[in-house]
Amino acid sequence: MVDRCLVDLMSIYRDALVLSLGTPVPLVNEDQLTLVQQLARTLPRERLLLCVEAIGEARERIDRNVAPLLALEAMCLSLRLPR
Repeated sequence: MVDRCLVDLMSIYRDALVLSLGTPVPLVNEDQLTLVQQLARTLPRERLLLCVEAIGEARERIDRNVAPLLALEAMCLSLRLPR
């Protein structure tokens, strides 16, 4: 269940990166277009990529039996939006 949520979250950041790069690839989350556009405007491309990597790392940590709460907390610190 947690892994599925992380995959969904990763796809949001992936879509924001796709928009930011102007890549002619269909978005996975058309129903969340406003959120995706906001992320693409707010975060630089490099940061979007780091967010995708942080989510992937959280998935790997949980798969290696790290306590999910700790893995998710570390991930959330990486996903903080600038003020």
